[in-house]
Amino acid sequence: MKRDFASLEPPKTEIYPTLPHNKEAERAILGAILVASANTDAALQLLEPSDFFLPFHQVVFRHLKNLHSQGKPTSDLVLLHTSIEESNELENAGGSAFIASLIDGVPRIPNPDHYAEIVKTKAQARYAIRRFQSRIDRILQANGDLEAVLQEISVDSAPLYVKYGQEISDPFKTALDLAHESPLTEFVVEPYLVAGAVTDLVAKIKAGKTTYALGEFVRKALTRGPVVYLTEQPSSSFRVALERAGLLGVENLFVLSFNAVAGMEWPAIARMATEKCKATGALLLVVDTVHHFACLNEDSENDSAAALACMKPLQIAAANGIAVLTIRHERKSGGEIEDAGRGSSAFGGAADTLLNLRRTEGRTRSTLRRIQCISRFDGLPEEAIFEYSNGKYEYRGTQNEISERDAEAVILAAAPELEENAKELVALIEGAAVARSTAQRVIKKLLEAGSLTQTGKGKKKNPFRYFSTKEVSAQTPPINGRNEIDQIGGRVAERGFDCFPDASPTDCEIDPPNRLRARSDISAKQEEVRQW
Repeated sequence: MKRDFASLEPPKTEIYPTLPHNKEAERAILGAILVASANTDAALQLLEPSDFFLPFHQVVFRHLKNLHSQGKPTSDLVLLHTSIEESNELENAGGSAFIASLIDGVPRIPNPDHYAEIVKTKAQARYAIRRFQSRIDRILQANGDLEAVLQEISVDSAPLYVKYGQEISDPFKTALDLAHESPLTEFVVEPYLVAGAVTDLVAKIKAGKTTYALGEFVRKALTRGPVVYLTEQPSSSFRVALERAGLLGVENLFVLSFNAVAGMEWPAIARMATEKCKATGALLLVVDTVHHFACLNEDSENDSAAALACMKPLQIAAANGIAVLTIRHERKSGGEIEDAGRGSSAFGGAADTLLNLRRTEGRTRSTLRRIQCISRFDGLPEEAIFEYSNGKYEYRGTQNEISERDAEAVILAAAPELEENAKELVALIEGAAVARSTAQRVIKKLLEAGSLTQTGKGKKKNPFRYFSTKEVSAQTPPINGRNEIDQIGGRVAERGFDCFPDASPTDCEIDPPNRLRARSDISAKQEEVRQW
């Protein structure tokens, strides 16, 4: 009599009429073992009898697993039949005819481990469904003790987590694995924005954070791919910032204003932004500012737990290979770069690179900004000076390099051509914003390069004095900008520089008239050197 194998399926649940299973995959595993296909050992080790859905398959696999553990061949049909018969389970295994049919029409399967994964996944799904169905039944039967039932369910969920956790692939990697998998540092924007890392930019209010982010980072990143930008500004004011940076109308810059998502929780906003990056292939995600989007008040922003929770979704975004730039306000008291940001230090701790944007110190142009950096990556410059002009930034060097170039321009402009008119160091820098120590370093270099000549004995009555020569300076050309006719650190208006768009009005005032003025009596060579 032909047996109805379908009638032997386990009872159906109320939630799902048919529990997840794959009879063909189960049969393929059993057949592959019986015909001695390659790579069946992995299936025997991975699977348990309870992973099979059909009762017949469960009994057959259990005996095959026993034979394997005893070191006996699993491809011997007679040996399998004997083992099942001796345990009085022949009927439960479907009978002799069913056992013999397992190898009918079964080819040698090259990848039984693939079918084993299918069977295992279906078994895990059935297990989860049964667990959740029992929990639903308990909730439905709760009568005034729902809170106790829910607490019991939370405890009861632990076995599900443990069982699932035991079956997932091992998340640990060896250092050798990382050596093979981790690529070299890939910059989205050199030298600060790294793919797959979080960079935290901190600056005072109205110091130019957004201007710098758009003019330096976003502008350069867009040459390589799309950018997603989250801004706290309304569209009306951010439009002006985009126009100033020359980015208005760019198709691959995707902007999300806070007003558009004001009713959403921060984790949901971050997930949406990450998905937008994935969908568009964006290389850079900017959050300006992270405190505003996360709706952190004065108390919560100082809470390390809240800070970590705020940064976690951005770390997840970075794990997808996206360069993430967070922008924050600097605390009123300032401080070292690692503590400069407002709120908990956990914000900086969650980032891979910390940047601090500040105005340059001393009597310098208002268009200059100094970037300080500490990072987990090697080779990033600890300090750099950038200058804003026409909506973009240009690298100018370090603070010392700029000071020396500025001092060189002042000294060369003030140095007489004739030895009888030679001047002392103090006279060369009189009225200029040049430190004596900087002037001494520059004069030494100019003497070595032959651009200055020294006379005198260096004594009180016969001090060192200096006059220019016709040699070209060895120093890098000074940063004088366009239309410069005043000394370094002099009048912004005469230089033709634009102030930072978000700088205060006092930053753009013309310096007092007692500064060193442009000399009309310098030689043509001196003028050429100074403009160069």
